[in-house]
Amino acid sequence: MSALAVVVHAIVIAVYALTVAWAVVTDIRRLIIPNAACVAIAAAFLPAALLNGLDAAAIAWHYGIAAALLLAGMAAFVRRLAGGGDVKLLAAVAAWIGHDDILVFLVLMALLGGALAVLVLIAARLKRTLPALGRIVWLGDGALRGQPIPYGAAVGVAAILMLPRSPALPPSWLAALPW
Repeated sequence: MSALAVVVHAIVIAVYALTVAWAVVTDIRRLIIPNAACVAIAAAFLPAALLNGLDAAAIAWHYGIAAALLLAGMAAFVRRLAGGGDVKLLAAVAAWIGHDDILVFLVLMALLGGALAVLVLIAARLKRTLPALGRIVWLGDGALRGQPIPYGAAVGVAAILMLPRSPALPPSWLAALPW
């Protein structure tokens, strides 16, 4: 791979990671995940995959998995089981995960989401006791039944933790990591 290709590849991976982080922060702050973040995440997979030598069929499988999760997520959204931004973010990062690790990713995301839900519910109960929690606009006061959870945070953290396993990363980059 030429030096220019390595630099472009590194930039694309950085765009992915930073855009996922942006989506997580905006979800935590405002319970909104920008559409631009989801589009950028999904679109960034294509150049990363091409630069890492994935063929058209493999890339199609990755985007197919993303589309399947988007459809499943839309069904959950219609039933008010998931937020629209969370569904779009899940689909966008799924392109980076692929079929080999999608179940591992979904389990990790569910575990992180469960921990996040517990933390949010504890914070909602402590809001009157700890005034700093009052700055979180969406944090409820009354019944916890309808308390919103910024689930995009769980999706994003799981996506970043799974990034080293992505087929869009060159194996030589992973070999240089200390673990």
